[in-house]
Formats: sequence, C-alpha cells, structure tokens
Amino acid sequence: PTGPGWADAERTVRALLAAESPGTMEVILCDGSGGEGPPPEWDDPRLIVIDAPGESVFGLRALGVAASRGAVVAITEDHCVPAPDWPAELLAAHARHPDAPAIAGAVDNGGTATAWDWANFLVTFAEHIPPMDSAPAKRSPAVANGSFKRTLVDLPSDLEPGWLELKLMPDLVAAGRVARDDGPRVIHDQS
Repeated sequence: PTGPGWADAERTVRALLAAESPGTMEVILCDGSGGEGPPPEWDDPRLIVIDAPGESVFGLRALGVAASRGAVVAITEDHCVPAPDWPAELLAAHARHPDAPAIAGAVDNGGTATAWDWANFLVTFAEHIPPMDSAPAKRSPAVANGSFKRTLVDLPSDLEPGWLELKLMPDLVAAGRVARDDGPRVIHDQS
C-alpha cells in the first residue's frame, strides 16, 4: 500500500520486480494518493495497480490481499526495500514451517540518523531484528515483512480494512502459530 503515491513506492516496486523469483509472482500496488501511478515504461505484467484515492492504509492492504491470487501472500510497505532474494526466501520460509499459517520475516533498520528514527523502529520491530531465535512470535508480525499461506488462513469474502492487522495476525500470534524466520528480509527506512 502507498498513501503518498508512486514517488514513495517506486523504490519498493523496483526492488520487487528486480528480485529473483522461483516461479510466478504478482506485485500489487494499492495507491491511495489519487496521483499518477507508475509511468508507462513500467508496463510489467507482474505489476497490478489498484487506484483507491483517499483509502486508508488498512483499506489499501485489504484491497491488495483481496486481489491477490498467490498461495503465499506477502505484505510490505512503501518505505521498505526487500532483499533481492525476498520472494525466494519467503517461499523457503513457508516450506521450512509447513504448519505455520503465517511467517514474520526479519526487518533491518534503514532509518538511523536520529534517536527518534531508532525509537520509531524499535517500538515496532525489536522482535524482528535479525538474528531471530526460533521461538514463535510474541507480537504480530509487522506488515513490513509479514506473509501467510492462503490455504491455512480462512479469508473472509469481504475483507474489512484492519482485519488482517488487528484480528487475524494477533489471533495467530496468541495461538502460537506465527513462525519467525530470518530468511526473508526487508530494510525498513522510515525517518
């Protein structure tokens, strides 16, 4: 999802489309800015753009998940840069944890200029800094690097904004069903 629009999301989309992917991959950009999307030279069949001017980030994520078709659904943010092997590592993490419906991937800090940058990062991502131990997650996986197996998650037909972040993932964490895995990594760069 992106609220600010293409200028903020380009770096993330560029990294995803350049990533090595074992098989098919779709990149769904949900844009709430009402601005111009990717320029015409970004015509790539793997990139799906959903325009939803004024929609909240929760609504944008719900639209993206509802539009996705993959067996593994991964979510990141417009201020994150996935590692070049992120798609392959996501699939490998799900194979390593076949009974876990969700995976919390590792998150590195890209915004390190000030103490506030670190505080912003640590409040949300302290549990997901690599190296992570193999204990189940105690907090919901950050939407910067969270994914789930569609076959093990019962998605409602009308996905409500916020359901994924505020209901599904917390319920899976409480049940000890979210595996943490260092393989899939992103850099969270939000100053």
